[in-house]
Amino acid sequence: MFALGIRYLNGWAMAAADGAKKERAEWPPHPDRIFMALAAAFFEGDRLPAHRAALEWLEQLPAPCIAASDYVQRETVTHYVPVNDASSPAIRLDNLAVVSPTQIRNGLALLPEHRSRQARQFPVAIPHDDTVHIIWQGAVLPSEHCAALAELCAQVTCIGHSASLVQMWLADQAAAATWRPAETRPPRAHLRVPSSGRLHALEVAFNELQQLSWLQMTQAIEQAKGKVKAALKAQRKQRFDDRPPVTRRPPAGLWAGYEAVQTEPAGLLAASTTFSKRLLIFRQIGGQRLSLESTLLLTQTARDYVLKACPVQPPPEWISGHATDGRPSRDPHLATFPLAHVGHEHAQGHLLGFALAVPRGIEPVEIGRCLSPLFDLDDEGTPKSFKLYSGNVFEASFQFDLAGDAPRALKSGTCTGPASGATTWASVTPIVLDRHGKSDDPWGEAEETIKLACERIGLPRPIQVEVGPISRFVGAPPTGGKRGGYPHLLRKDGGRRHQVHALLIFQQPVQGPLLIGAGRFRGYGLCRPWPSTGGHPA
Repeated sequence: MFALGIRYLNGWAMAAADGAKKERAEWPPHPDRIFMALAAAFFEGDRLPAHRAALEWLEQLPAPCIAASDYVQRETVTHYVPVNDASSPAIRLDNLAVVSPTQIRNGLALLPEHRSRQARQFPVAIPHDDTVHIIWQGAVLPSEHCAALAELCAQVTCIGHSASLVQMWLADQAAAATWRPAETRPPRAHLRVPSSGRLHALEVAFNELQQLSWLQMTQAIEQAKGKVKAALKAQRKQRFDDRPPVTRRPPAGLWAGYEAVQTEPAGLLAASTTFSKRLLIFRQIGGQRLSLESTLLLTQTARDYVLKACPVQPPPEWISGHATDGRPSRDPHLATFPLAHVGHEHAQGHLLGFALAVPRGIEPVEIGRCLSPLFDLDDEGTPKSFKLYSGNVFEASFQFDLAGDAPRALKSGTCTGPASGATTWASVTPIVLDRHGKSDDPWGEAEETIKLACERIGLPRPIQVEVGPISRFVGAPPTGGKRGGYPHLLRKDGGRRHQVHALLIFQQPVQGPLLIGAGRFRGYGLCRPWPSTGGHPA
């Protein structure tokens, strides 16, 4: 095992994540970005053969692990930056004694305050710990490369933006890895990694940029020596704007899937449901915005899309919820539920996306085999979007969420709770009762029904249940009635199933996702942790 240590001297990292928009900060730093910083130190130095050999050996290694703390992103502000000169100004040198207004305008156009502005963002990640380690677990650094790699590390001054100053070194010891290459799909994140031939590709791009800069400098010298007329005559034949563009950005590296290393503290095992805590989250990126009352419409449309997109046909029982003979499955199956903006004083209950909860015991290989179309990437390494639509009712675009700066509603921990679990939970969508109340105490019977529903999905029996028509979360609509609200689920005889909001208190910590009641596979009965002190979480 050997590792590279990186310390961000300013306490933050300025680098934009790959994708169409550069508003999100990259964290953790991609291994290929680290390799490019080492390559830049090599290109700008003496290009010693020993340094080249060390980098060519490094690019052959498999994807490394990463030890990086959690982070927060500084609010990204759009800046408008003057663009570089696109071409030389049109000037006349036949009579230098007379300066025309046109010449003055062309000259002033070169000044930064007169150039056009281009919008740019400078996203910044502020980690909790300013030190990062890139770790190759199964590799041994050959002795002939130690000195060369250490010298290159010492020459690296920044990673990402030039303002993102770093100190880099060969590390004898490294922190515990927090990210590792994913062995199965779907991965939690996609990071760029170096590969064989990477140094050569970067060197070609660097040399092309140097040749372009040298050509521009040579033209300026020729003009300064009195050969302006010849230069302008040549420029009329081939203007700078007409030349084939030379990229100023290095070619992108390969992408590798990564997963977070679970570091749950020992001895704090919480009770869990029949669903895996590893949720598959999909963010809405366009189309009509729905509200929580549209839960059934969204979940049914999403389920239909998953069944159709599944490469395995007919879909397995854990996805379809039906056995091979067409009968409803008795085992837990895939559940779909909404992710909404609730629990904030200004929340309005609109949907930000949806999540898929996979039954526990389903192997990641099986998940990747059956749901792989949902995680496909485009050429930029960004998950491909897909559309959900239901006739003329709604149409919206969604994307598998990999963003580390996602809103709270789209973070897995919001629904699953902390690793140590939570004892108090409240419903976001109404809980559909498994049976119709027949006693004189319908609320008391509803409480007992919910306790039995918790036991049915593997949870301990709650010590207290409080039911009513109103959710504890601001923004979550009431259960519904004559004036609208959540549509009712129907019984086989066509009657409406009763649905209630509830507060559940357990004696021992419980970890989600909590989906209880008859509508748990269709987005009803979704509960989130609730603070025991009361109030609304931020």
